[in-house]
Amino acid sequence: MSANKGEVTHPYQLNTWIDVSKPINKYQFLKDSRFGSGGYRNGKYLIPHKRESVSDYDLRRSKSFYANQYRPIWSAHFKPIFKGDTTRIIDSSTPQVYKDLYNVFLDNADGKGSTLQSFMEQGAGDTKNLGASFLVMNNNMDIDTTIEEVLETRDGVPYSFIITPDMVHSYTQDSFGNLSSLKWYQQDGSKTFNSLGEMTDLGIGITTQNLNKFQYEDYIVVGVDANNWVTYESDGITPIEVVPNEIGVIPVVRLVEEETNDIIPEPSLYSVARMQHRIFNHDSIITDVSDNQGFSIFTMPSSGGAIEYSATKGISYPSDSNNKPEFISPDAQQLKTLLELGQSYIHNIYQAGVVNHLQRFQQSAESKEIDRARLNDLLGSYKSQIESAENQLMRIFGLYVGFDYGYSVHYSDDYGVSTLSELILNYVEVSNVGIESSIKLMLEKSIASSMLDFSSEEEKQDFLDSLDVNKELDSMQMEIDNQLIEEDEI
Repeated sequence: MSANKGEVTHPYQLNTWIDVSKPINKYQFLKDSRFGSGGYRNGKYLIPHKRESVSDYDLRRSKSFYANQYRPIWSAHFKPIFKGDTTRIIDSSTPQVYKDLYNVFLDNADGKGSTLQSFMEQGAGDTKNLGASFLVMNNNMDIDTTIEEVLETRDGVPYSFIITPDMVHSYTQDSFGNLSSLKWYQQDGSKTFNSLGEMTDLGIGITTQNLNKFQYEDYIVVGVDANNWVTYESDGITPIEVVPNEIGVIPVVRLVEEETNDIIPEPSLYSVARMQHRIFNHDSIITDVSDNQGFSIFTMPSSGGAIEYSATKGISYPSDSNNKPEFISPDAQQLKTLLELGQSYIHNIYQAGVVNHLQRFQQSAESKEIDRARLNDLLGSYKSQIESAENQLMRIFGLYVGFDYGYSVHYSDDYGVSTLSELILNYVEVSNVGIESSIKLMLEKSIASSMLDFSSEEEKQDFLDSLDVNKELDSMQMEIDNQLIEEDEI
């Protein structure tokens, strides 16, 4: 059977291998693009050529490699938001016991040791890759312990977890289009996993690698709305257990890249992932042509058919031919053309990802400024969505613990997109022009944050505060000097 008859996994081509009109296939492809897993790891994302035999295709798969251009683009679209200082504010009159509960959640938001900052960063990364994520909060409401025991063990403090679109079973909306209920697949806790993360039935040796390929009976369905938490059988219909939702609102916050009426919108980087897939296939072709170029085929006149010399195969032609014995290989120009096309693909994927500045090629200052302005606009819009989601999450936290914190969060507007050399150049230009010293001070702080390696945030803040003090001292000295000059003139 030919290798292109349908048995080869393919990430997006319809009616051949995997049909990504089914969302679960699309999301697995995006995860594989981010991590280099799945079909990128085993080579099954290579598209077989129509004249390629199964054995030749398998050989090409074995030589494939994944040069991940997608991950730095994905990273550039949200990580700069979390690089700067984040300001979190609660009501100054908050009683100490509620401050303690708040601080426990701040330091361990998911019950697994992740700070609220890193939890939000994880949610933002999942959203950027898959188009949306759902931040869910839950708590053990039946606590018969003191507040000291709660703070010490963390039992009883609300915790959060992330549901990604590939885990969603179903959802409902109210008449205004707001999310009113959510159901998701959840491993039932009775399974065993091997070192590759594959779920294993030790009794019969069956493995399932991920949710994409699960057997429904391996999972339960969990749902929540404003009234109840419900555990269902794997069909998502037959209830197993119902627990009242004590806070009276759905404890789910939807995080998206920008405001939209779609509960689960299309991932904005999906087209970039498809371009990455094209680069993966193109690199494989380059490798194949390069190998054929390096291992030439020997031809010589002979009265027989194909001949062999040691491990080198040759091609024979009639002995009365006028051709001389020689090595033949693909035209070198073909490899040169493929290499140039590969560079064009890489340039295009960074351009499509609005991150041209990540490439090492000559670019005018004006062009860089335009690219960064576009990326900053995207980051600014996404930052607003992240702040709104965190504010909603902390409002739910307040409902669980019975206190309104008046919480608000502000992520830094400085995304640190400029390089250190560019910051220094800007500082020199500002100094030469004689612009207001407060602008110089801001540039000094940015340069210090980029150049110096501080052992802690406290050390960094102390140093930045010292710059403020020095500025005030310089201003006072300047006033004294000016006053002395005026007195001398009189």
